[in-house]
Amino acid sequence: MADVYAEIEKAKFEHDSVLQKCDVCHVVRAMELGRTWELDSFSSFRGLIFFLRGLSLDKTYDIELKATGAGGKEHSFPLTFRPYEVRKSVDEKNGADIEVRDARVAGIKEGVFLEAVFKWKTRRPTAAKVEYGLKQDYGEKSVRGAPFFTTDHLLRITGLKREKIYHYRIIAGDVFGNLSASRDLLLDTSSRFEEPPSFTADEGEKEALAPRVRLFRIDSTADVCIEVASAAPVTVKVKMVESMETGKHGPGLTSARDSQITVCITCHKNIVQMMVSHPVGMEGMNPGIEVPPQFPTIEGKVITCVTCHFPHGGDEVYLLRFLPEKDPCGECHKGGTGIP
Repeated sequence: MADVYAEIEKAKFEHDSVLQKCDVCHVVRAMELGRTWELDSFSSFRGLIFFLRGLSLDKTYDIELKATGAGGKEHSFPLTFRPYEVRKSVDEKNGADIEVRDARVAGIKEGVFLEAVFKWKTRRPTAAKVEYGLKQDYGEKSVRGAPFFTTDHLLRITGLKREKIYHYRIIAGDVFGNLSASRDLLLDTSSRFEEPPSFTADEGEKEALAPRVRLFRIDSTADVCIEVASAAPVTVKVKMVESMETGKHGPGLTSARDSQITVCITCHKNIVQMMVSHPVGMEGMNPGIEVPPQFPTIEGKVITCVTCHFPHGGDEVYLLRFLPEKDPCGECHKGGTGIP
């Protein structure tokens, strides 16, 4: 193990107060303990995706996922993962299966306000919104659906004017950023009806089949998607807890991502705002990029501030790992950066 203190003593330049404030970068604050996420689909779906943001690449997360069918059949899925170990998913179909299908008005009823219920389907889980108005430019309003991605969609719009013909369309988007819009559709608020619930004879048999659950990422960040695919509609509840170890350092030590990116950005906001820093937080695994050992990365080959700067002290200005007059880009970008 390297003698960190001896290395600091030999360095020409020392990071401010590095020996007196180890806890600033390396010890978890008590308020950061026990982060918990609780997610609920509330309604039943055959396919849905929860998009988890704000995670750390190298921390451990424990998930308790429960999927319950209309008949009460419950399936439980205990999962444990670290984001950097979750496989990235490629958009192989390039948005081909997000076309809006079976779009219709499923009900118009009178209440305190006039309410319309819209339903539609997409083969892949999508998030969507309904744009509507009295003219075909849909200039009146836009209403978003559920805050997650689903295959079966239901959205209620209230405050409609009576005895009017509305134009509306549905815009759906998947986790990869692909978009699809329905054709122009019409809503007549002069009628009142409510579509009865529909059931098929084999729903009970399908409910006995366990849903498929998978985790995936769409880029090199710590954002993780939880996808549930079921033969029969299920209601999904997820509870996720961020695991933290405790010991002689009090609440515990911060993750590599926090100590090598988050803390740096907190103190050096001006560098980030001026956009003069190399991007951090992404994997150095693109074709043509090879990060050499003298530029260390964290789990998942993620580039941090420490990749180019010594964290405690060094012999060059800005604590650089290379001579300031030397262009270090060629060390990693073997095929060039593409920047003129």
